[in-house]
Amino acid sequence: MNPRGRTRVEALGLGAGVPCAATTAGIPITTATSATMTIAATTTRSVTESSGGSQMVWIGGTRYLRQGDGSWQVLHGGPPPVVPSFIWDFFRPFIDARILGRTAVEGVPTRVVTFFGKSGVTPLWFRLWVDREGLVRQAQMRAQGHFMDDRYYDFDQPILIEPPKGVQP
Repeated sequence: MNPRGRTRVEALGLGAGVPCAATTAGIPITTATSATMTIAATTTRSVTESSGGSQMVWIGGTRYLRQGDGSWQVLHGGPPPVVPSFIWDFFRPFIDARILGRTAVEGVPTRVVTFFGKSGVTPLWFRLWVDREGLVRQAQMRAQGHFMDDRYYDFDQPILIEPPKGVQP
């Protein structure tokens, strides 16, 4: 890991980087979901989902949850989030990894890496767009009835995640 908290993509694209912001569009069988996730430290993240209007701020072992315009609920004592963690981290070993080619993501040159993974008997296909520094700029996951498209940006930018205004920890 280098001093800025990044891991290099090794063995054909297995790493990631923080801090960063990400957007994801996950499409299960009947519902489309869009979310924005901000990762600021090793145990801090903020997630806003547009599908049901839910929001979550997770700082260490404390989670702040809200549905729509409802009041915030504070949950204490849970384990802190594992940051960074990415969807492909949960499906090792990676099977049949390949470099498909090169393309730019928002003007940044990348290599397109693809591989296969399994969750029990469920097959999953991944495609990552990895820049020269080893940072994943874009990711896709495909499984039966489930599709995710993620975009990563604002690496190493100042990010501050605080409890929601007016809510006591």
